[in-house]
Amino acid sequence: TVRRIVDFSDLPLHPMKVGWSLGETTEPPECTLIDDPHVGVALSIFRKQSYHLDFDLHVHEYSCRTVEVVVDSQQAPTFYIRTRLQHPDMGVDEPRWLNVKIGRQLPERLNESEWTVHVPPIAMTDSWVTLHLSLPDLVKSTFGTDGWTLDRLAGFRLRDNGRIREFRVIE
Repeated sequence: TVRRIVDFSDLPLHPMKVGWSLGETTEPPECTLIDDPHVGVALSIFRKQSYHLDFDLHVHEYSCRTVEVVVDSQQAPTFYIRTRLQHPDMGVDEPRWLNVKIGRQLPERLNESEWTVHVPPIAMTDSWVTLHLSLPDLVKSTFGTDGWTLDRLAGFRLRDNGRIREFRVIE
């Protein structure tokens, strides 16, 4: 069951006016609405300097275990899944990040709080793809190697230039 769709259909309002918050800079990226003939309304993001946009989920969405993301595979922004993890000896931890990339490579640890995971794309049409993210499986293959398990899904982060359609939060 889809619990929530985080899309950009509220544009021309900037994403910061519909739940997203800006980090690393005071000047937001240029966000434009595109009407792609294959997937409909999507967001095109452009910024020369570093930025990130964060989206926090609501309490009733924390229990969701699957996320699907629709992106343009030729122009995908960098995006992250923010999680909270649990350890049998340490309880619930601070946020941990899964940096999601398109591909089939093995996960790579960047540091104690971030891993890069590669997810095979499901072709939609033209260059648009869906990435199906099983959070328990991704956490098990990354932070789980140190005994952590998924406590909850906490939010999303966007960085870099690219085109994205939506995040679907699924039970």
